[in-house]
Amino acid sequence: MRFGKRIRLGKGVHLNLSKSGIGISAGVKGLRVSSGPRGNRISAGIPGTKLRSSTSFGSQKNRSGGKQIVTTISINENGEIEIKYKDGTPIIDERLLRKVKRQEQYKNAVRNLNQQYKEEKDNEVSKVIDIFLQTEPLILSSYWETELNNLKQEIYQMMEFEVNPPTEEEVMKLLRKNAKKLFRNILFWKNPPRIKQHIADNIEDAMLKAQDDWKASKKSFVESEKQKKNELDSQYEKEYFEKKDLLNQIISGDTKYVHNAIEEKVKDINLPVDFAIDFKYEEDLYIDLDLPEIEDLPSRKVNILTSGKLSIKDKNVKERNYDYAKCVCGLAFYFTGKLFNISPHIQNIIISGYSQRLSTKTGNIEDQYLYSINFKRNIFIKLNIQSIDPVEAINNFEMKIKMAKNYKFAEINPYEPRNRND
Repeated sequence: MRFGKRIRLGKGVHLNLSKSGIGISAGVKGLRVSSGPRGNRISAGIPGTKLRSSTSFGSQKNRSGGKQIVTTISINENGEIEIKYKDGTPIIDERLLRKVKRQEQYKNAVRNLNQQYKEEKDNEVSKVIDIFLQTEPLILSSYWETELNNLKQEIYQMMEFEVNPPTEEEVMKLLRKNAKKLFRNILFWKNPPRIKQHIADNIEDAMLKAQDDWKASKKSFVESEKQKKNELDSQYEKEYFEKKDLLNQIISGDTKYVHNAIEEKVKDINLPVDFAIDFKYEEDLYIDLDLPEIEDLPSRKVNILTSGKLSIKDKNVKERNYDYAKCVCGLAFYFTGKLFNISPHIQNIIISGYSQRLSTKTGNIEDQYLYSINFKRNIFIKLNIQSIDPVEAINNFEMKIKMAKNYKFAEINPYEPRNRND
């Protein structure tokens, strides 16, 4: 009997343990390479067939040992390495676990899993605090003006009737074909003269009928094309004026258009944090942004020590505050980019972000404004958003904010629509 364990190191990679020693195998469907105490082997086959081949290379040892048992190695949500049997049952045999953990292949597998775990957690954090990286580049006003100037009404070009008038040769060919069906006398030598006479007697009438049919077909086609042109030209004219009207609304910042556009844009936004907005448009656009809470952000940090082990710790107060500041300031940039692109007429967007916090005055949870920023288009358009720190970049704009050195926000009074410079 053979006794062995197989530990999956990654996709298509396994660590094999048996009485005869340690081995490793790797491959894809149809091809597998293995190396172990009994030597090295390449196995190949054609998927879906019984055609297979196996080649051994290197040293060979006795084929002794117990039954091979497949095991898996994985990492759980808490960053803990788990070694289990194939059916998911944890391995509790300490002797076997020590043997597995001594192998270099196992150590490499753990390092890879730890690295993947760190990257996954870093990505989760980045999605939340680096929302500003999704900020849209601004569309220049010249783009919309060019679109309007180049706008032209489409006109349907009628197709030509491509069927040629009937010829005498074509009509005679048709008469001959019909005559062969009419004259099938057992005295076959009499058929050709009758066919010839039938063609001579009917060629004139058949030619006139073919010409009349062709003219009727052409007339019907032309009338159909005229009707199609009238319908499509009417549709194209409607589309032209609708597009022209829309472009004029975009360029002029029409109030009804801006309101509808904001509602449509917000409905299509999908972010990893909760938010809500209210807005008021009076030349300048005022946005009240309900921000996510600091408790909604990831609070732990993951590092890999020089030993290769994972270090998972809670972030300190300053680190959590900074992540939150970067998230909520980044949201201001994200929404500003989207809303500036609604219309080049909008030159200022005032975003005031608020959160639900405990009021020390009343002891109740209340809406408290954390910042109020006046984003000016002519400044915003010059920023290289992909390279900024949003916590620092808000200093490019007129704003109201109270932020301590540890990035903690204090309550402020936001800009009001009727008195922006308050």
